[in-house]
Amino acid sequence: MSHTLTIYDPNHLNPYGIELAATLVDAAAENVSLVLPADRTTVPVQRVSYVRVLAGSRDGLVTKLVRRLLAPFRAWRSSGRRPLVIVWTRDVFDAFVFYIRAAFGYPTFFIYHNPPNIRRRPGFGGAGERMLARRAIVCVHSEELALKLSHTPRRVIVTPHPSYYVTTGAGRQTTQSTPANSHPQSPIAGTSLNQALSRPRVAILGSLRPDKGIANLPSVSASSNGGWDCIVLGPDRIPELCAEELQRADVTIVQPFSAPPTDHELQDALSSCAVMLAPYTSVTESGSVILAHTLGVPTLALRSSALERTIRSSALADDPSHLGILLGRFLQHPWSTYYFTPSDRQSLAVHAWRRALATGR
Repeated sequence: MSHTLTIYDPNHLNPYGIELAATLVDAAAENVSLVLPADRTTVPVQRVSYVRVLAGSRDGLVTKLVRRLLAPFRAWRSSGRRPLVIVWTRDVFDAFVFYIRAAFGYPTFFIYHNPPNIRRRPGFGGAGERMLARRAIVCVHSEELALKLSHTPRRVIVTPHPSYYVTTGAGRQTTQSTPANSHPQSPIAGTSLNQALSRPRVAILGSLRPDKGIANLPSVSASSNGGWDCIVLGPDRIPELCAEELQRADVTIVQPFSAPPTDHELQDALSSCAVMLAPYTSVTESGSVILAHTLGVPTLALRSSALERTIRSSALADDPSHLGILLGRFLQHPWSTYYFTPSDRQSLAVHAWRRALATGR
């Protein structure tokens, strides 16, 4: 296969790079090479080939070191003088290699998921991102983020986040409930999904970081009147004091994964939920919300300018207590929570990348 576009994606968990590869195939009508970790789960995508040069979790120390040093150069070599799209950087070494590439004038696109004035990445990794952003063509997911990056010397292009069509199975029928025997059964100390079939399921997706609003869960549960199961879709554990408050509010915590779930495990578990909660305190463009949107799972969230682009006002709350009230109402009488369809989002992403590639070559 003759490759025209190359994507560098060192993320072991988030399938964004795979979705972007499919989006670029549609946008450019060209072949795409995706450089990714050796153990990354993938799905076949027409005109996309996977180059597994990044270290996998089972590699030995020497192999990891060699792969670590060679990976960004392999992406550079694969792309040659043609466009290279950097989905994430692992550290300052990645950023430095791609900074040099951009300085030579080769078309280098850097997707800035979390710009520093929104949510600063700490340490040398964040410093590397800021360095790369001064030379690469910076891509952000919204006009709002583009305005906040107006100080960047290079161009800033808006490329909306694509839907998760490929990794969820395009055209596959999804519902808000699945047969009991299809639920993940990862070993944990606690309730499994197979044991939690009688009450409404409410999903919490992703890392339980402070910006994800984990501290808001007690207020949400207290004002919701309880009677639901909180399905934690990730390997993190809810803090003990927070868990006790949820249990006092008649909310059962279900944590079915003791390790990061596969794409299909995560999607199957999320599809079995009545609604997803997004009590985020800081958000740029939530991949979790976009995944729920693609799967047809409604979302209730705290109000933010980022989520207002996707979620209807009737599904946005001004504070955690209000979010709990909305949740209680939704579990009694559900309503549509999104403004547009996943196919609408995908079309926007394809058109935006078509323009970006045309102007950035």
